[in-house]
Amino acid sequence: MIEAVEKGSPAERGGLQAGMVVKSVNGHALRDVLDWFWLADGQSVELLVSSSQSSRPLQLAMRRQPFEPWGLGFTELLFDGLMTCVNKCSFCFVEMLPAGLRPSLYVRDDDYRLSFLQGTFVTLTNVSQADIDRIIEYRLSPLRVSLHTVDPELRYRLIGKKAPDGLAAIEALLGAGIELHVQVVLMPNVNDGPYLDQTIDWINQRRGVVSAGIVPYAYTRYAPLQVAYTPGQAVLLIDRLYGLYPKIQLSDEWFVLAQREVPNHGYYGDYPQYENGIGMMRSFIDDFESLASSYKANGLGLPPQLLVTGQAFAPTLAKLIADAGWSDGLSVLAVENRFFGGSVNATGLLTAVDIIDAVKRSGNDSSTSRTVVLPNAIFNQEGLTLDGYSLAQLEAELKRLVHVVTYTSELFLD
Repeated sequence: MIEAVEKGSPAERGGLQAGMVVKSVNGHALRDVLDWFWLADGQSVELLVSSSQSSRPLQLAMRRQPFEPWGLGFTELLFDGLMTCVNKCSFCFVEMLPAGLRPSLYVRDDDYRLSFLQGTFVTLTNVSQADIDRIIEYRLSPLRVSLHTVDPELRYRLIGKKAPDGLAAIEALLGAGIELHVQVVLMPNVNDGPYLDQTIDWINQRRGVVSAGIVPYAYTRYAPLQVAYTPGQAVLLIDRLYGLYPKIQLSDEWFVLAQREVPNHGYYGDYPQYENGIGMMRSFIDDFESLASSYKANGLGLPPQLLVTGQAFAPTLAKLIADAGWSDGLSVLAVENRFFGGSVNATGLLTAVDIIDAVKRSGNDSSTSRTVVLPNAIFNQEGLTLDGYSLAQLEAELKRLVHVVTYTSELFLD
């Protein structure tokens, strides 16, 4: 379904309107927006559309100038449904969620199309030969793939009976020149040690694997396996793998656990694993220090704000504020994640109930004049937290102004 048509665009000139459904393009049905990009790549296109204003499908034509966009957007990226996970991974976070959350949170997506379009990680255990051929033909590169281990027996235990299919698909795509960013979720005494050495060797031998993120196993209090790495183990892992950058990159959690400063920006290259939590802290630190320097140079201060963050990032944020000399105006509130429990301490997984409780219990900030600052990462596209609160509901519960920020610079807006 067409969601919007730009004024004056080829789509508008061709008679397309929001609400119409594109049935075919040049005689071919559309499975997803990738088909649209592929089939509508020329200067003209023939469409078959259905409309509530007509009882029969309409034949419409669009023409455009070189490099001119068609000027239409669809309501969804996928038109034939979401490809879901067929695995039984030992570390699946969805399987560790409590009951009673929004139904969408329990959907285990594993769709290679979203890997290309949105950067999600997939296992490729559910792709057919036709899917592999399509990836190669359309040049859907790079993709982001969950690897975890290359040992066949361990992959079977970690991922499930479809694990060999995933590795075969990975090798087929690499052989065809498709580039991959991979991730390894490391579990204590499971896929580390010699298994990790084997995986690292495999990665380094494949030029098409352009980056590999190593992240620690995370679990909620509902997970069967309650095990975490120790600070000493994190130190040993950093010492062992640090020199393999920029291809092999350790997630921020390792440095927090080891109580070491995150690497400088050179470690992360062009930040290929940013959405995997690798380089986020360095990016924030650099942005904050740059903006703070500019503000101080111009003699500018900051309005009083209570900055809400997860326990993992709180010490770093507090140090940045202290170094900038703004401790009087900016206060950091580290929120314990009681909702999920376990090892969950990331800001993006905070829930409204924990934030509300923490703000109300904070003895150092009872003044309602101090704005509560929340990261945009705790809200989904519909503006809801993981436990279903809207911004308006949060403000009503807290009885104070709440400012939601996406970028570091927004902390400096009066």
